[in-house]
Amino acid sequence: IKSLTRFKILVDELRLRGKTTEDMSMVDYNIMHYANQISDGKILIIDEDKIRAESINNVLQESFQETTILSDPTQNINFTNAAKYDLLIIDMHFAGDGLRLCSEFRNSNEESRYTSVLLLIDESDNTNILHKAFDIGLSDYIMVPICNNELVARVNLQIKKKRYQNALRSHLKNNAKMSIRDSLTGCYNRRYFEMYFQN
Repeated sequence: IKSLTRFKILVDELRLRGKTTEDMSMVDYNIMHYANQISDGKILIIDEDKIRAESINNVLQESFQETTILSDPTQNINFTNAAKYDLLIIDMHFAGDGLRLCSEFRNSNEESRYTSVLLLIDESDNTNILHKAFDIGLSDYIMVPICNNELVARVNLQIKKKRYQNALRSHLKNNAKMSIRDSLTGCYNRRYFEMYFQN
């Protein structure tokens, strides 16, 4: 419920900014369209259980163009490349400690902060560990055995959230750029030079 609430707040904020841009006759970057296009989402499945990983992969390939499986716990994970994905699905027991992997990924680089992480949790696992998991950056979780409909719904939500966050950051960046440059010449304006000399 909290995840859905945060997502709704994010969407409302983006829609408000898009409407403001339209009302002010600024350039329309079509950010809402970008945020709603999730079929090209990139998903990395990190799970030692190859059969389960293949099953997840088969379900998600019906909706997404690019899904990748990593099942070898001895293989070094390139966190820079992993951060280029929209979503990481990590088995809680991968390489003995999926939470440690999640923590290392979150702290690896700036881009990793914006990649959603979905944790696979067995019914036999102690769910009290979820408090720690969310503290280290978990986005959501799903119980095993997996319901395919629930899996698709949660994956859709996380990728949409990532796209909306990307669009909102892009919108803020563009607005900041427009505030310090002349719209006709593209040259820095007085506000920029005042900020420059103050700093």
